[in-house]
Amino acid sequence: MQTVFRFRSSLLAAGHLSLFLWMGMTAGYAMESVDTPAMTIPIVEPVQESPPVVPEFVPSRPETPLAEKIFQRLNQSSVITVQTISKTLQTQMQQKQLYDRRAYSPIWTDTQALTANGTALLKTLAQAELEGLNPETYSVSLLQALVAQYPQTLENIAELELLCSEAFLLYGTQVHDGRINPITVNREWYIAPTVAWDAIGELETALAAQQPMAQFLATLPPPHVEYTRLRTALKVYDDYLKTAGDWINLPMGKKIQPGESNPQIKLLRQRLRFSGELADDVKVTNEELYDTKLVTALKYFQARHGLVDDGVLGDTTRKVLNVSLTERIEQIKLNMERWRWVPRNFGERYISVNIPDYKLTAYDQGKPVYDMKVMVGRIDRNTPIFTENMTYLVLNPHWGVPYSIAVKDILPKLRKDSSYLSRQGMRVFVKGTELNGQSIDWSQVSSSNFPYQLRQNPGDGNALGKIKFMFPNRFSIYLHDTPKRSLFSRPDRALSSGCIRVEQPLSLAEYVLGNTTWNKESIQKAIQTGKHRIVNLDKPLPVYLMYWTAWIDDEGAMQFREDIYQHDTRVQQALTKLQLVAKK
Repeated sequence: MQTVFRFRSSLLAAGHLSLFLWMGMTAGYAMESVDTPAMTIPIVEPVQESPPVVPEFVPSRPETPLAEKIFQRLNQSSVITVQTISKTLQTQMQQKQLYDRRAYSPIWTDTQALTANGTALLKTLAQAELEGLNPETYSVSLLQALVAQYPQTLENIAELELLCSEAFLLYGTQVHDGRINPITVNREWYIAPTVAWDAIGELETALAAQQPMAQFLATLPPPHVEYTRLRTALKVYDDYLKTAGDWINLPMGKKIQPGESNPQIKLLRQRLRFSGELADDVKVTNEELYDTKLVTALKYFQARHGLVDDGVLGDTTRKVLNVSLTERIEQIKLNMERWRWVPRNFGERYISVNIPDYKLTAYDQGKPVYDMKVMVGRIDRNTPIFTENMTYLVLNPHWGVPYSIAVKDILPKLRKDSSYLSRQGMRVFVKGTELNGQSIDWSQVSSSNFPYQLRQNPGDGNALGKIKFMFPNRFSIYLHDTPKRSLFSRPDRALSSGCIRVEQPLSLAEYVLGNTTWNKESIQKAIQTGKHRIVNLDKPLPVYLMYWTAWIDDEGAMQFREDIYQHDTRVQQALTKLQLVAKK
């Protein structure tokens, strides 16, 4: 399927750029102890095998004068290095591994000029900004200067060859895997590509197949359509900033309702014209009147930034309007970086939850089939970012209250009212023995003296609702129904203790169970019996809990969301430190 992006306009007559990309398509986190189905694990005695004998690798001797110079440069005591390249990559060791296997024959140069491979590499490095990367990280200016005054000695050509290889290794690693290791800056990030990228092996394969170097380098960035769209958006925003500068700010003040007149409305009109929500050809007789077309434009702005789209100009909306274009560009780059941290193939059928957007999307044959609202972990009880396979769901679940919730949320209520347990359908156990909760003097119980396990019976008031969806993981995170349906109307839904509350549990259950005898009607009948029941999936279903604060939707509109867990902030700080280190 070919994807074609159509821009609503380029630079408009008034010098403003539309930032909308219309796209045409052709062809303690836990809330419950985990119910685990009974299973028998066979005991298999390990088989002792002798390790295979690996022949010692002996590098071939250089066969040409240039290859000999490359060999000599690689084996000098001093390290050839591009000054701005991170020392932590130890590219000299990688270079030795690469050139040992090819008898030190050059990849990027020959004795006369930069080869087609070298030209393609230099062009790709010079365009690294398109990937949200800084070309000077790979010393593009230095390489261009060396090529312009092409070295006439074999020593200089060998040095240029190795500088090109260093630049490739660093660029390839950063555009493929990311500039930083996410776990070093985000303790809630536990998702990674399934297979580590082998830079040298991939390059050798491309060279052996005589694949055009430009084509090979184009395969290094993430293949996801979401990344490609962000790359397009980044260029649009960069071009806008370079051509028209940043947009104006609106001062804080009183709320302005539709139909009112206010001098600030003129500024709002200018601001929304700049970002494309309001067309330049809209003619008005009173610039300070908050008219219907401007209200519609602001509602659209609010919707694509995750705000309440009521058309009221208040300080919450003003703060989002005042996020600078430079900051939005950095936000796009951060999300492009995040795409480098995830598997390059999610599969054909899977569930994805975007935490900052409070939304779940179900995919089939690699395409979204429907989505729904969700609630995620509170700011102080973040939902972690990870992936696991869903294997079963539970109808009419019990809720085994986690210790942290029991002592932080429920114990204070029990101290005030011991009948809280019975009203909530909760039971008290100690080592499997049930106790009478009202006979316990809760005023004498503390977090350090809490030997009890609390469990809520299935029912209308159960915190997990009627269905929970299990993808066993070390965090005891899962998806589940909720009796608090009214909370889905809120725009900010970071409300849970870490698990994901879903808006449409019956629809999700029907999707999860797939083409089986189960459908909404049979699921509802099973729920109405009130019986606790485990339903196993025929095939494991991948679930991805993700964190995206910038993306382009299927209608081509740029979307931004609040960085609710401050993950963007931490990544930006880490990247800033990395840049400072690279300059030293």
